[in-house]
Amino acid sequence: MGRVKEWFIEEERVKQERAEAAYFALPEAQAKALEGIQEILVAHTTLVEQNVSLKSQLTALQAAFASATSPGSRWRERGLGFVIGCVASVAASIIWWRLTKQWPQFN
Repeated sequence: MGRVKEWFIEEERVKQERAEAAYFALPEAQAKALEGIQEILVAHTTLVEQNVSLKSQLTALQAAFASATSPGSRWRERGLGFVIGCVASVAASIIWWRLTKQWPQFN
């Protein structure tokens, strides 16, 4: 019975050593977990700031798009295009008139 008793005592000693190692490793694991949580919180804060920035940019883009596609803006653009087209047509007519006056073969 001496061997069984020695084996039992050895097994209890190993269990005790493992328990102590786990107990002393716990603060290290907690410290690592706390560092990980702090890194996650920093990343979260950065992402929240980026999200707020992107939302403000999106709002500004939506406002710019709404003003660019408003009916008044469309008619102003069409009117400007019409005036520029008329000016270009008059300029082309003047150039053609000058060319035909100077070189009669263009008639």
